[in-house]
Order: sequence, then structure tokens, then C-alpha cells
Amino acid sequence: MMTAPATTATALGQTQFDSWESFHAYLNAYMAQTYQSFRIRTNNKVKERNRKIKKQNATAPLIPEEWIWYNKTLVCTHAGSYKTRGKGQRPRQEVRSPECCAQINACVRVVNGSTHDPVFALCVTTAKLQHNHPLTLSNYEQYSSVRTALAPSMVETVDVLR
Repeated sequence: MMTAPATTATALGQTQFDSWESFHAYLNAYMAQTYQSFRIRTNNKVKERNRKIKKQNATAPLIPEEWIWYNKTLVCTHAGSYKTRGKGQRPRQEVRSPECCAQINACVRVVNGSTHDPVFALCVTTAKLQHNHPLTLSNYEQYSSVRTALAPSMVETVDVLR
């Protein structure tokens, strides 16, 4: 497989959010605008994080359980290495995984510095946005996560033609 030149995406315009929902809404819009596709690789729950804090008798404040998730790591859909599953009868098939290292890490943190009355927010802690594959509209539209059967305007046209 030929190695594509590295492509660096535009930096995230926002790195602090008041909920996981607002983070994912922003991320979905950002991915569509920059032709990137990220998937969740790992995530840890707040309950587990709080259990570790209690077990270690740490001074870190406990995270409110309304957050549900403490952190998430999102990786490019091209991350990882390809593992062949076939018997070699159809060699040289295109694969999506060219071991791209692009990833975004986000976690819930105290943002006001107070241990007595902490204010929590979701913060992007790492945004590695250099991909080893092209970021093009045609590639982006082929990802199953963004593909739809028909656009709403197309459905209206089909209804008129019936």
C-alpha cells in the first residue's frame, strides 16, 4: 500500500464543554466540516474514577455522577492495523486501516481550581489531528457513520415523482 502524505486538520475551535452531549454535537459538526471521522476507542465511567479516588484517599474532589463518563478517547476510523481474516482468495483488497495516529482525548475536570466548591467541565486534553491519509469530501461521504440512504430534499423529489 502506498503511504499518503500527512494531512493536518484544522484545530478544534472549542475545547471546554458543559456536557458530553454538547461535546459530541460540536465534534459531529467539526468532523463534517473537516472531513474527519472519529470513533470511541476507550471510555471510563465516573463511578470507577470516584472509586479509585476513595481507595487512594486522594484529595481530588469526587466527580458528580451526572456526568456518567469520566473520560473518552476517540481515534480516527483509520486507526489500528489491518488483521486479515481471509484465506488469500481475493488478494490486495482495499482496507481502511493505515495505522493513523489521530486521536482526541477528553475528560471531566475541575475548572475553577477550588477543592471546596469545585466547578466541573468537560475538557479536551489532547487533540492529535495529523492523519496519514487524505481528508477529502469524497472519502468522508463513504464512511458508514455519515452515509444516509437519502437526503431529506431527495425524499421530497421522490415523493413528487411518484
